[in-house]
Amino acid sequence: MMNMMRTVGAVLSYGAWSGAALAQGTAETDRSIVASLDGRWAGVLEYRDYQSDGRVQIPAVYVVEASVLTASFTSRVEFTDPGRVIVSEGAVSIVGDRHLDLGLGEEGGLEVMTVDERRFTDAGDWTLVLIGEGFDNGEPVDERVTRVMDGDTFRSTKDVRPRGDADALWAFRNEIRLEREDPDAAALVGSWTIDLRPSAGADPYLVKMKIRSIEGGAIEGTFYDGSPIRDGRVTTAFGVVRFAFTTGDGSGAYHTSGEIRGGRVSGLTHSVGRGFLMPWRGERGE
Repeated sequence: MMNMMRTVGAVLSYGAWSGAALAQGTAETDRSIVASLDGRWAGVLEYRDYQSDGRVQIPAVYVVEASVLTASFTSRVEFTDPGRVIVSEGAVSIVGDRHLDLGLGEEGGLEVMTVDERRFTDAGDWTLVLIGEGFDNGEPVDERVTRVMDGDTFRSTKDVRPRGDADALWAFRNEIRLEREDPDAAALVGSWTIDLRPSAGADPYLVKMKIRSIEGGAIEGTFYDGSPIRDGRVTTAFGVVRFAFTTGDGSGAYHTSGEIRGGRVSGLTHSVGRGFLMPWRGERGE
């Protein structure tokens, strides 16, 4: 199962291009492909079961939070195996012609793949074929991962062969097939733990944001020390749940805005009376 989780977590790398193509648009194209994966996806993982030599399908959810500045993202994959949910988290970066996939957790590690073939039309139409080395069923193998984006569907297929045997046929190992889920403003409802630390090196300063309801785009709830949310609005335009509201105390109004990406929230709070602007991040919590 770990082989499957590591494969889904790995995504992008570019090999060398020839001529002027290498000098133009590489970084921009990298960012476009990574950005196209941002959001929540749901579908199935199909894998070859070596015990029965048959294929098994299980539900899968893939959540990606892409950087807006670099060709990198964090991901969370959930597989619903019978009787349990298996979670894999990772961080991916494209550095030159290398794709670096850092798996998080006790069984994590660094996986590097490069591109064997590449086709890119736009963010909704691209194919990458990645080549690397790994282990499968305890044996060293060459790995080929084919990723296809087609509108709001995404497919990633992994094939393997004995390592170094270029004459061997590629054998199916697993495939994940996903469809993009439309953002749901109701995802904001609930309790969130917000870290308002004043600087990157400071200790966490945890407060609560509690969203009781969203009706007709209006938000009801509390922020920080239980201050009532006023003039709260939420939108799902451009495929992301974004929100804004005001709170206040004796110093005046606080203007807060944020968004949900990868199951987490982030945003900014501007205190008019105290004259500060505070970036923050948060996760679901009691």
